[in-house]
Amino acid sequence: MGATFEGVYRQDVYEIPPDAIRELIINAMVHRSYLDHGTIQVAIYDDRLKITSPGKLPMGQTIERMKEGYSKIRNEALAYAFSYMNLIEHWGSGIPRIIGKVKAAGLRAPEFIGGDVDLRINIYRNQNAANNATNNANINANGTNGGVNVLATKEQEQVKNLLDAIEQNPSATQAYYAEQIGVSKRTVSRIFISLQEKGILMQNGTKRKSNWVIRK
Repeated sequence: MGATFEGVYRQDVYEIPPDAIRELIINAMVHRSYLDHGTIQVAIYDDRLKITSPGKLPMGQTIERMKEGYSKIRNEALAYAFSYMNLIEHWGSGIPRIIGKVKAAGLRAPEFIGGDVDLRINIYRNQNAANNATNNANINANGTNGGVNVLATKEQEQVKNLLDAIEQNPSATQAYYAEQIGVSKRTVSRIFISLQEKGILMQNGTKRKSNWVIRK
């Protein structure tokens, strides 16, 4: 949180607009699948804020249509209750409004991922967005990114995606994680070994029933 001054008065300015976070959480509560026993999750990382809503998108809804303001109400009773409490304004206006508020704060547009099992929304913090822009601009024909090998960057992204998948489903198999993040089982196995050696990933339980624990 920073601040600006209007005359002699201090005005607090948040890095990520609180209204955008509020609307994303309301959207997750109204449109999530309650047949899925997962929970809505809000996670804060060094580079981003992530909100996860369990359940796949309703039939006929896509991420692109959602960004354009197309609304597909899954839970009508909840939607009308939230509307009655003035927590929802107009159907379909929430996501475009969130995107506008985040961009107005000088951040990159929110990232919407998934839709088949759950929906994850990342709002990247300002420093990370600036670094990404600089890194992308520095990519050259030799496959390097400002002196850092692009392959290393790709592996870091794979590790991040794997940890996200484990966080969502800590008791799944390596084959499941490989399918979720779009890599081979061999790649997932290699990352698992590396993370365990570094003490980042631990396994609890027995061979028949176990789950993975991420040490942060």
